[in-house]
Amino acid sequence: SSRYGTLRLCPLDSGIVRVTFARGTSLSRDEAPPLTIKGADGAWMYKTLGNVVEVTTDELCLRVDKTGGAITYMTRDKKPLLSERPRECRQIENGPGGVRTWLYLDWKKEESLQGIRAGGTGVSLRRSARYISHGGKGKELPLLVSDRGYGILFPTDRPTICCDIPTYGSYLYTENVTQMDFYFLLAGALKKIEVL
Repeated sequence: SSRYGTLRLCPLDSGIVRVTFARGTSLSRDEAPPLTIKGADGAWMYKTLGNVVEVTTDELCLRVDKTGGAITYMTRDKKPLLSERPRECRQIENGPGGVRTWLYLDWKKEESLQGIRAGGTGVSLRRSARYISHGGKGKELPLLVSDRGYGILFPTDRPTICCDIPTYGSYLYTENVTQMDFYFLLAGALKKIEVL
């Protein structure tokens, strides 16, 4: 918790962690996400190392900077996968239909990102700004997949945009939601997720 908001990490499987963030001192009451995780292994542990908190599963290690709340996502053996921007990594503001959220990320220059469309086809997300949501059509949720072996899944049918334009920065944006809510997962864990 900070003056800006409350961050929660919820390990759901050795390769899947749910991340939620809301302004203030409490998170919104959990709504049941429109998905289940088959064969989930929820064993995890955490430790505090000075100004850092580490949450570890059998496959992942998430390192949270207690000063600004930025998360570094790594494999269990500390191989970096993704980092949130060190300063002001999250932004939340009220909008006309709910809350709007921005998650600012530091993608690697050579990293390839794909937004997965209905039918499993991908669209490149680098150097562009694109919707990755499907507008509530079918059983498709906004999903970004990296060639570095991870994905980010949003459990919403609300508008979700991936922006990677140098003028505006690199971020994931959602609107008309109650709080920031996404799943960080290893690519191999995608097969465990079933959309309801």
